[in-house]
Amino acid sequence: MPKPAKNKKLVANLPKGIGVTHAANGRGDPYFKVRLGTTFTGGDVQTRLFKNLGDVREWIFGDKRQGGTTNGVIGMQAAGGASAFAITPAQISDAAWAFDHLGGTSLRDAVSYYLEHARPKGGLKPLSVVIYEHLESLKKSGAAERYCYAQRISCELLLREIEHDAGEDPQISTITKQDIETVADRQDWKPLNKRNYLRDWAMLFRFAVMQDYRVTNPLDKIVRPRVPRKYPEIYTVDEAAMLLRTARDVFPPVLPFVAIGLFAGVRVEELRRMTWEMVDDETIDLPSSVTKKGAEPRSIPIAPNLLEWLKVCRAGRGPVVPDPPLRWWTDALYNEVGFRKRNALRHSFASYYLAYSDSPEKTQMALGQQTPSVLFRHYRQVVKPKQAEDYFALTPDAV
Repeated sequence: MPKPAKNKKLVANLPKGIGVTHAANGRGDPYFKVRLGTTFTGGDVQTRLFKNLGDVREWIFGDKRQGGTTNGVIGMQAAGGASAFAITPAQISDAAWAFDHLGGTSLRDAVSYYLEHARPKGGLKPLSVVIYEHLESLKKSGAAERYCYAQRISCELLLREIEHDAGEDPQISTITKQDIETVADRQDWKPLNKRNYLRDWAMLFRFAVMQDYRVTNPLDKIVRPRVPRKYPEIYTVDEAAMLLRTARDVFPPVLPFVAIGLFAGVRVEELRRMTWEMVDDETIDLPSSVTKKGAEPRSIPIAPNLLEWLKVCRAGRGPVVPDPPLRWWTDALYNEVGFRKRNALRHSFASYYLAYSDSPEKTQMALGQQTPSVLFRHYRQVVKPKQAEDYFALTPDAV
């Protein structure tokens, strides 16, 4: 094969550091070799082979034809200096493919987006680790034990299902909206159950976002099932009288729970934390350590008929609810009377007190609700004023 000879006249006006030679391969096929020396690249020597001078000129000077978009190696050197030649031909090919698919987005922005999502600031954390941290955070924040338990059940189910699909404990940053929808869709859930699980998972991923383990919450884009709203169940005046009478005559330890629930609307979890030191003859004063999720303390006025019941069952000090566990006493009470309605003690108070006081504001304050809309949406059943009068006339002598 003839020895290649450098010939700058093959291409005119070459900058310093660029050389073009003409030779032939072993089969006699001619080719042109372009050499970018260190003077031009500022780093390593680079070479490129071409079949014709037109391609050589285009690679060096850029495509100057109508519609041309490339600037050639001269333009690359002017724009990027030595860094323009630090990448390999394969990397250049990848970059060209990326530009074709980015639709005008810069490669820098695309890489920044990838790094932000694939390598979050908080580091890569397996789903199981984030679940543990989330549950520990709830405990430290003072969340109710039952709420923490519900979160744990929901998160552990998600972990089992995601591990089953992925074959491993995945990084939480890699879990997609589709992954979660796949898990939810194959469960035999009613709409309310599905909505509750999605709500719990949303809390988990919200925690992950707050800790910079993820950039976005995939649950934000999942539509929750619509659940028909049910009106709250309340006890009739006769049912309330039967509960009070049975508690007083058969299960005295549970009478304070029933009376305070019916006539002051204290939540079950708040009753569990209440002590008799919080009750006087005028008000029930609940500190923030007792109110729901550590909310603002509140004072509930004691109705005259409740005061009469407290004279019958009030202890001097200590917990309001009985020991052994409250659940044992309430199950026995409801089995004895033959009926039970979910959260009906509090719902009954809200409905009857609203009609009795004719004041949404007073009712809202007694219940510890932040807005009247919650009262009317979740706690109120239509009660006539006469029914409310009969309800708050229930005293130990009247039942």
